[in-house]
Amino acid sequence: MVTKIAPAPAVNEAEPDYPLPPLPTFDLEVGWREVYDPDTGQFKQEPLTLLEILYPQDEDVGVVTMPQSSLHDLWIGWLKVMLWNFLGQGWLLTHDVIIHWGRERAPAKSPDLAAIPGGRLPAEDNLSYRVGRHGPLPAFVLEITSKDTRQIDLHEKPLLYAAVGVKEFLIIDLLTRRRQGWQLIGYRLEDGPYYEELLPDADGGLTFETIGLRFVAVGRERIEVYDAQTGARLLTPPEAETARLKAETARAEAEARAETEKAARLQAEARAAELEARVRELEARYGKDEG
Repeated sequence: MVTKIAPAPAVNEAEPDYPLPPLPTFDLEVGWREVYDPDTGQFKQEPLTLLEILYPQDEDVGVVTMPQSSLHDLWIGWLKVMLWNFLGQGWLLTHDVIIHWGRERAPAKSPDLAAIPGGRLPAEDNLSYRVGRHGPLPAFVLEITSKDTRQIDLHEKPLLYAAVGVKEFLIIDLLTRRRQGWQLIGYRLEDGPYYEELLPDADGGLTFETIGLRFVAVGRERIEVYDAQTGARLLTPPEAETARLKAETARAEAEARAETEKAARLQAEARAAELEARVRELEARYGKDEG
């Protein structure tokens, strides 16, 4: 006997039987999504929910905007250049690029900075970095706290990055109390499933083996980065530009001095040749004085 099962009725996803309530949103200053309004023919800004901030998607690229503080953007920009110059072309350094971790259950994230040994840039039509397809897992991730996501940076991301296998993780907390200096929190994945927090050295610095760098927070003024092997401090982009201009000025001054000395030497040689020719002329005319 054959039992016939009636097909399930089609479900209209646009009109669910139990619609979800709308989620609360942040103020527009936290971030927004550009949405096309067919009635006006223009784009408008819609505020973001916490879900959209926590779990970015590929379709958010170029559509969602989340402004950061000028201090946050300043240090992210400087650190990106400093790490890029130090690590060289064997590394891929991403900034705010969505990373799919290559593991089920793991939500995609867009770290402030991620250092990937041997990684390569995705093709232009790929809006994110996919572990396993575009290269290996990031070895080092850096986050700088933001006002609206500080608790996520401090509490959720260490669990996520450890769970997907990121070897080392640095949090730079710029939002400490006014009387405190900026705080560095470092983690390393050892044998267990959770991160182990790095202990600071005598100067409060944290060393990260994966990238060979040591970070130090100096009060609420600056973040210093050192070569872990040589102890040499990496220059910030403004310092590097000042050093470049100083070197160019010194080189130009040295070249000018060399040209001046060359001109003086040629003039002296010409004067000497002129005097020698004059002596020969006098000798030929009057003969040598033999005493």
